[in-house]
Amino acid sequence: MSREVSLRLLSDAKRANNITWEDEDTDKSLTSILLQGMAWLDARIGADTDYETEGVPKALLLDYTRYARAEARHRFENDYLSDLLALGLQADIERMIPDDPEPGEDTDLQ
Repeated sequence: MSREVSLRLLSDAKRANNITWEDEDTDKSLTSILLQGMAWLDARIGADTDYETEGVPKALLLDYTRYARAEARHRFENDYLSDLLALGLQADIERMIPDDPEPGEDTDLQ
């Protein structure tokens, strides 16, 4: 999947990293980190994930940018393992449930 970084997401990442100045090189670097983070998180979660909507995936991506800029990516997975596992399990469950169940089809996981 080819991804793009929206101006809103870039702005949110700049805010999360306390970047208050305008600089094209900084924007390019942060955009690259965001794209790398999306790919890395999607691989761990096991699904293409929405990073535009407020929630855990977006928060993790913004935290990933902070770790990457601090050259501490190697610590990120360990520090956020429980969140990554929870999102992976959620993605697995969503894959198990059909998008459009047939009328009368039971989709409860009980």
